[in-house]
Amino acid sequence: MYSRTHPHPNPTLSFEYDTARDVLHVMLEPYDGSTYFLSLDGFPDVFLRHSDWDKRCVGISLKYVSRHLERDAPTAGTLRQLADRLVAQHAPVCRKAGGLMSRRVLDDNPAVTWKYHAFGEILYVNLRRDIGHTDYDTADDDPDVIVRRDPQENDRVVGFMVERIPRRFGTDMPDDEALRALARELIARYAPEA
Repeated sequence: MYSRTHPHPNPTLSFEYDTARDVLHVMLEPYDGSTYFLSLDGFPDVFLRHSDWDKRCVGISLKYVSRHLERDAPTAGTLRQLADRLVAQHAPVCRKAGGLMSRRVLDDNPAVTWKYHAFGEILYVNLRRDIGHTDYDTADDDPDVIVRRDPQENDRVVGFMVERIPRRFGTDMPDDEALRALARELIARYAPEA
């Protein structure tokens, strides 16, 4: 993976282009702690970057930069212009944003929830709300499915993670109904008693 941080005339801003993942990361303030990404409604390739520590928004990331710029090797100048556009368009939303990825109830049972982490391209399904420490096993019949088991309850299945969702659905942004259907399929296959 190659990435390079570029200087910006505004000393609080910096941006980095990850060539291997084709992602532009714009930091709105100096921050070197761990972060998580939240998708931005209406902008499937834009993600707000939040501090794990206090949940404040510290940056904005854009996936598929080459597609947005219509060129394979963007220059430092075009990356800076793109970074400036992202800041102008999304920094006000970022400053107001907070909280964790929202979980959605799957069907009628409020304990069974799902969420899609679009930046990491992972679907999470929880079969109950109070999941603590779990063991993780890759499903024998699907290497992208990770089954979560509670070791204190005889390895009862309590959730799933499904990686590489765009490859599975053939689209960068699968719709909610397709994700719900996958969550239901996982439950029927690996935890029919849930």
